[in-house]
Amino acid sequence: MKRTRMCRQLDQSGVLLFAALASGLWTGCGAESDAEIEPPEPPRPVRVEQVAAVRVEVELRSSGIVEARSRIPLAFRVSGFVAEFAADEGDRVEKGGVIAWLDKSDVGRDVAVAQAGRTSAAAHAAEAKREYERQQSLLETNSTSSQRHQQAKSAYEMAVAASQQARLRLDSAREDLDDSTLIAPLTGYIEKRLLEPHQFTAAELPAVIFADLDSVKVRGSVPDRDLSRLEVGDVAIVRSRAWPEREFEGKVSHVAVAADPTVRTVPFEVTLENSDLALRSAMVVEVVVRTGESEALVLAPLGAVVRDANLDTLVFVISGEGDEQRAVKRIVELGRLHGDRVVILRGVRPGEQMVVQGQYFLKDGDPIRIVDRAS
Repeated sequence: MKRTRMCRQLDQSGVLLFAALASGLWTGCGAESDAEIEPPEPPRPVRVEQVAAVRVEVELRSSGIVEARSRIPLAFRVSGFVAEFAADEGDRVEKGGVIAWLDKSDVGRDVAVAQAGRTSAAAHAAEAKREYERQQSLLETNSTSSQRHQQAKSAYEMAVAASQQARLRLDSAREDLDDSTLIAPLTGYIEKRLLEPHQFTAAELPAVIFADLDSVKVRGSVPDRDLSRLEVGDVAIVRSRAWPEREFEGKVSHVAVAADPTVRTVPFEVTLENSDLALRSAMVVEVVVRTGESEALVLAPLGAVVRDANLDTLVFVISGEGDEQRAVKRIVELGRLHGDRVVILRGVRPGEQMVVQGQYFLKDGDPIRIVDRAS
């Protein structure tokens, strides 16, 4: 009560107020001390870059899957036991080269039997022909009956038919003998072997997967909005992590006539040479299609883009002049990558100053001090 009364007296008299301040009585009136007043936050040093629209070549980027130009299952046309493989997985086989054989003992016997039947039928046909010709001569001199002549003619015709059937059986047996050898229909590689020696296989059951990898296809896709920029014949660059120092050049060879309804992308194919077998089936690669067009884009260093606690994608631009400069948060929409930069579709304008270093320690409205400007 005594202290309260004294404070009222000090408020009523300027002289007493001054004396109280001089003597330290001001703290007794309940005000904050100088030590409790927070100093202003110092400006944060940042490096900035002026936002500019840059004309760049339009490139369509996609991940892709490598496929062989042709990939086919090869099978024996006849059944039997696998005798031997002349080529193993990964081996290159030239067109017409032998891949594998079946045990030829059974089909060999069939050929021998068919050959004997063909020989016998041919001999019978020759004998029937001679008899028919003899009866023909006798009929001309009335030395035989027309009935015997007709019988000889019929016997000859039947013998000829039997000989032709025996020849067809021999041809079929020989084809079976040929089909017991698996031949490469083109130059390529044994991608996978599906049978083992001494294993029985039915006719038309695949024995190997055969792939032509001298040239390959890469399947990719682009968003449907980019379809107008994609044409057959466009140059495409293929990159693989397996060969970080190399670029494989090919051309767009096919563009699908329909988009994928689930993801709204349009599939396309790139064909390229692969004589050194650097690219293998099912490898994942990057495809860059060069369209030959250019456009003005706002590009920002990848490091300038940050995310806040709400997972918004943003950058900081500078507002104000001199000592009043502050960082302003801008939520941006990003496009595709261009090297170590990213396209900003919306959120900043050319001519603004964007923070490219020091942004990870900024909050919206923080005072800043520009220490460097990127060229």
